[in-house]
Amino acid sequence: MPLERFAGKVAILTGSTSGIGLASAKRLGLEGCKVIVSSRKEVNVQAAVKTLKDEGIEVAGIASDQAVMADRKKLIKFALDKYGQLDCVFLSAGSSPHNGSLLDVTEKEFHNAFALNVKANFQFIQECLPAFDSKKGGSILTNATAAAYESVQIVTKNILLYCVSKLCLISVTQHVARDLFNRNIRINCVAPGLIKTPFLQGGLGSGHFKKYADITGIKLGVDAASRLGEPEEIASVAAFLLSSDASYINGQILIAGGGFPLLRAF
Repeated sequence: MPLERFAGKVAILTGSTSGIGLASAKRLGLEGCKVIVSSRKEVNVQAAVKTLKDEGIEVAGIASDQAVMADRKKLIKFALDKYGQLDCVFLSAGSSPHNGSLLDVTEKEFHNAFALNVKANFQFIQECLPAFDSKKGGSILTNATAAAYESVQIVTKNILLYCVSKLCLISVTQHVARDLFNRNIRINCVAPGLIKTPFLQGGLGSGHFKKYADITGIKLGVDAASRLGEPEEIASVAAFLLSSDASYINGQILIAGGGFPLLRAF
């Protein structure tokens, strides 16, 4: 890859052993970044590290649950001990603990969704500040969903709790942006549409997806107007927003969904 926008940079990526997170780690690494991959299971971390090393990428990894403060601090310390600096963070991890109506959500499910998708992201931002301040700057990217902007769901009608929590994350991203920018730290958010990831895979055979596919003509094909997105297409957005090419972009939400009317079926 000809671009080297991240030469000399170090990035932490959470939820980065598959899907969008792994594709983004690969993209940053191919552009010269030293990447730290993480997820909850050590076996997945080691598999991701091997995959990236086979691409010639300088990478290290550690098992870390983003929802756990001790794990987040361990992850940041791991990056600093390994490479001595931190320049970029992509908070890609997310959770959808409830399938079904919002009115059926339990207290535990509500807590778990907001604990990871909102609280942990906010606290991770806070916890990265000393490392960024020591470098006099940095860049952060959060990961939401285009479906957060829709009130009537077809594909996503069973993950409304996830959508609500991600809409809150979008608000957090926007509201901390000014204070961060005054510290030479940018924060933005990518809101993917329907992307071929393990997270989406479970819903591809559902009646909701079939109904949506019948209406929109979406398919796993090559026609850009009628297909699911690829993780690499979100990775390219992530790389742009984290790079100096986006140096005057802050507090923005970039929807990368192929222009689909996600939910216009009812």
